[in-house]
Amino acid sequence: MDEEYKKFLKMELRRIPQPATEEKAERKKFATLCGHVARRLKNNERLTGNVLDCALSAVSDEKTAEKLRNGELLDDYEKHLIVDVVLLHMRLA
Repeated sequence: MDEEYKKFLKMELRRIPQPATEEKAERKKFATLCGHVARRLKNNERLTGNVLDCALSAVSDEKTAEKLRNGELLDDYEKHLIVDVVLLHMRLA
């Protein structure tokens, strides 16, 4: 890249509005919570508290929600839907 193009990119990147500090903190908190859900589901651990609430908000199937509330193991497909599909979409939204 030539120097003129680098200067142009720097100027354009400065024009992009940056999220507020509170918004960054909220995003980080939610991303951390999603990470806790994913890690605990992959390790077949029981979900409790805020982690359970986050997982329940990601679940659309009542059968899967009951399994989470009761601490039962989910099958691989149910884990995949929660971790790799719904939580990813929730984080990107």
